[in-house]
Amino acid sequence: MPKIHERVGRIKTIYDMKQTLLILATLFGIAVAEAQNVYDFKEGKLFYKISGQEVTVVSQLNRVDKKTQSYYSEGNVPMGEITVPASVSNAGKVYRVTKIDEYVFAECKQLNSIVIGNNVTEIGKFAFLKCVGLNSVMIGSSVTAIREKAFSQCENLNRVTLPGSLRTLGELAFSYCSNLKECKVFWSVPPAINSNVFEGINKSVVTLAVPTFTTPNYKKANVWREFRIHEEDVFNISTGSLNLKAEGERKSIEVQTNVRWQASADNWLKLTPASGNASVSMKVEAGKNPSTKERTTTITFTAGTSTHRVTVRQAASEPELVVSPAKLTFAGEGGDKQLTITSNTDWTVSSDDSWLTLPNPATDSGNKKISIRAVKNPKAAARAGKLLIKSGSIVREVAVTQEPGTSALSITLSEAGIRVWSTEGTLHISDAADVLQVYNIAGTRVAQLPAMTGKQSIELPAGLYMLRSGKAAGKVVVK
Repeated sequence: MPKIHERVGRIKTIYDMKQTLLILATLFGIAVAEAQNVYDFKEGKLFYKISGQEVTVVSQLNRVDKKTQSYYSEGNVPMGEITVPASVSNAGKVYRVTKIDEYVFAECKQLNSIVIGNNVTEIGKFAFLKCVGLNSVMIGSSVTAIREKAFSQCENLNRVTLPGSLRTLGELAFSYCSNLKECKVFWSVPPAINSNVFEGINKSVVTLAVPTFTTPNYKKANVWREFRIHEEDVFNISTGSLNLKAEGERKSIEVQTNVRWQASADNWLKLTPASGNASVSMKVEAGKNPSTKERTTTITFTAGTSTHRVTVRQAASEPELVVSPAKLTFAGEGGDKQLTITSNTDWTVSSDDSWLTLPNPATDSGNKKISIRAVKNPKAAARAGKLLIKSGSIVREVAVTQEPGTSALSITLSEAGIRVWSTEGTLHISDAADVLQVYNIAGTRVAQLPAMTGKQSIELPAGLYMLRSGKAAGKVVVK
């Protein structure tokens, strides 16, 4: 029979195993929870977290084990050329993009270049750590702080532009960017920085492009004086192309310069500002494209003998076709009526009704007013027709009606100045200056109409009728 202390030992072992499994399950649950989405919305290639009227660029996921897990799910890893915009829209609201969070682009090995918009003020620590494919960085004119190791170990980074707004460069911010060839800056007096900001870089072979007449200030500054200082006029444009939505859109282009510049483009594109003498985020805005074809223009930037060109494309709009009014009514005598066509493409007017005359040519485009003519209705009954206005697969139908025509047996009682005519089952009188008496063929008065200006109508059985007004008389047939 087992001893008591052996039984107690086995029980303790089982208890310990249960406790271990419970702890592991708890840790696994935490890991799963922490690997969930950490953003509020996605726009383009980037993920955003909302804070009031501002957003921060964040990674898609939290990650527990930084050695084995990614900040992005498959297909969402940022790569190629990335622009962090000055502002972004979501659910009808526009937010200013003011920060790039820590680790957002860390180890995104296929990220090649980054342009950071003008509203961003802070780049978080480790934001671009080990982006080994990154070769060009242009930082917007509002960034004031680049935190610890933000661009550390970007081995292929060869060019970086730092704005005049920058005041804080964190420790090791650009450390071990071993292929750095050029650093452009805009300060008249450089900020004091830690000696390890550019650690692991042979600064003596890196060109530090500084504004004209500022070399003495850099030669007196720690760290900066170790670079190969070169004065030059700085004139950089953040992108070579922009794509705008058909319904209209506004985007930004970062102009980084220390010289006077100006920009021009076709008048459908609004540039704000279109000139200056310092770095700025220029707003590029287009209204709705009125055409079903893509439109393109070039923004030409000039500064002295330097020129940069940016190609702007706006997507084609969907075809539109609006016709008014939706119904035309003609008098029995015929006449002309107008249709208003509002369109951004070609259209054609047609009808199967021979009594309607269409414009010539019947095919046109854009916004137009057209005339439709109806000939006199020869019948004593109303008639109906229709017009079709077509543009590709879009068809608009206009209903057309015409009142009954006047009877061939209509008469004019000349002495009384009265016009009398009949349509099916109805007698019509116009402008009776005196009382009008109506008699049937048996000589019985069947109606008496008062003197009045305008039209009067009475329903009568079919037959021949005698009309008298004062000394005037006449006959009319009602069918």
